[in-house]
Amino acid sequence: MEKVIKLKFPFQFEGKTIDEIKIRPAKVKEAKEAEKKFKNNNLEMRIYLLSKISGLPMEAIEEMTEVDFLRVVEAYDDFLTTG
Repeated sequence: MEKVIKLKFPFQFEGKTIDEIKIRPAKVKEAKEAEKKFKNNNLEMRIYLLSKISGLPMEAIEEMTEVDFLRVVEAYDDFLTTG
């Protein structure tokens, strides 16, 4: 299962326009790894996990607007509540 989130504010990263983010549900080992690496920093943990489930580098995730970042986080959280 995969979700595609169309960005309200597309951005450039390494010469490419990113106008949508595709995410999949995280594996338990990915969530565990994110928590271990960024134990006391929820934002960095989310960026890391979104990087893993989207296939984009963390640096690309950091280029998103906060509006789009929160929309992608919400789509990820939806996996946790609705499957």
